Amino acid sequence: MKKIYMDFEMNMNNTKNKREGFKADLIAIGAIKYDTKTKKIEKFKSLIKPILTKTVYPHIEELTHITTEDLENAPTYESVMRSFKHWLGDFNEIDGIYTFGNLDLTCFKNTDRISSQKNKHPRFLNNIRSLFVDIKDKYLECGIRCMNYISLKNLLNIANIEFSGEVHDPLDDAYNLFLLDTVLDDNESIRNLLIIQDIIKPPFNNIDEKLDEKFEQ
Repeated sequence: MKKIYMDFEMNMNNTKNKREGFKADLIAIGAIKYDTKTKKIEKFKSLIKPILTKTVYPHIEELTHITTEDLENAPTYESVMRSFKHWLGDFNEIDGIYTFGNLDLTCFKNTDRISSQKNKHPRFLNNIRSLFVDIKDKYLECGIRCMNYISLKNLLNIANIEFSGEVHDPLDDAYNLFLLDTVLDDNESIRNLLIIQDIIKPPFNNIDEKLDEKFEQ
């Protein structure tokens, strides 16, 4: 069986408005294919020409180092997805497509719908949608609530694993997601350490040295 670890980089407005998040463009994809039998790792990475917003927002360029000029000659979403699905191979041999949180899948669904309507191609997500697994949900079920508020890099740091590569590089993020899932699957002591991390998180571990004075008042 194969496990796929996947990450997108998105071009989205710097806003807290959730509706704006649905307007995000996929601009890069990275994925790791891990063969659980042979332990072989294969890689997939590509830029993606945006559909909605042609100019990369400054904060996104700062995070990803992807520029508007980089995307001008990037392959289209349709072209990238055809290559990606060919790279995936036999869907029946895929144990899961793992992401870190649900934003990747949400933006994937939206881009897939818009591109399909605009360019009259099949919906690429339809026959792989059921394979998606949110790593956060997987380990929240184990009681690791800090998955919800600690970054991938910091989760690895707590597990005493050095982040490999650059944050916000989609292939590096996908590979580090593979590392996190592997260590958590194999090591109960690290799972317990992350559970404890949630218990001792601020403000509960911040001691107010003037607490006695406050009670006296």
